[in-house]
Amino acid sequence: MTLDPLDKKYQKSPDFPPDKADNWPYPPEQDGWMLAHNSIRKEVEQMIEALEACNKSGNVQQWQAACVKRFWKSHHSNEDDVMTPYLETRVNYPEKLTSDHTDLVNKLDRVDALVESLGQKEGDNLAELIKEMKEYKEIMFPHLKEEEELGLPLSRAYFTKEEIGAQTQKILSRAPKVELGSFIVCQGVDEFRNGFMKRNQIPTIAWYAQFKGCVAAFDQEFTKPLEAVKTGTEPVEASCCTIQ
Repeated sequence: MTLDPLDKKYQKSPDFPPDKADNWPYPPEQDGWMLAHNSIRKEVEQMIEALEACNKSGNVQQWQAACVKRFWKSHHSNEDDVMTPYLETRVNYPEKLTSDHTDLVNKLDRVDALVESLGQKEGDNLAELIKEMKEYKEIMFPHLKEEEELGLPLSRAYFTKEEIGAQTQKILSRAPKVELGSFIVCQGVDEFRNGFMKRNQIPTIAWYAQFKGCVAAFDQEFTKPLEAVKTGTEPVEASCCTIQ
């Protein structure tokens, strides 16, 4: 799918022409939007892998059900209420990017219901949940790609790095700790600190005041319960996987 961000059909006002793309100092691959998508994709792949490994061991045990609930609760999607409304102040946003949301939300609701029901009856297995998770992936991944191919070029054509950076800061300030931790871990801590933070003029103190704790939260709430399910090894920490 290709998009010409200079096409006048996307321009909402003559006061804001699509003339800013060449002034961005780093490529789209390093954009926060793309990096957030990468973390979502990684989480989904890891969850499906863990569920498939667990399903081979037979019926779901109580601690496994609790761990699945834990890491699914920590999974995040890209549906925020900051960036899209901001882009729509200058851009006639492609309808395709909003029309897919109904199917995506319906599938999320279905997965939520299956996860919530785990551990409530004897003989639970993960086959249906795995099927629904794979269907969720089949909807989500193309949606993310469309945003990258349509929304991202438009954001760079109509907005400066500083303008988008202000919205990124707003998203970071309100995001749950686990979601930020995923964003950081997917990049790698060194790349986040020396790449993303510097590109977005985030002061070093923010690592110690906020982001370091987010990495720890992601490890506790997502990585540890997921690895427990994947390996079949019940966690030692009583707080890691208990039915909430």
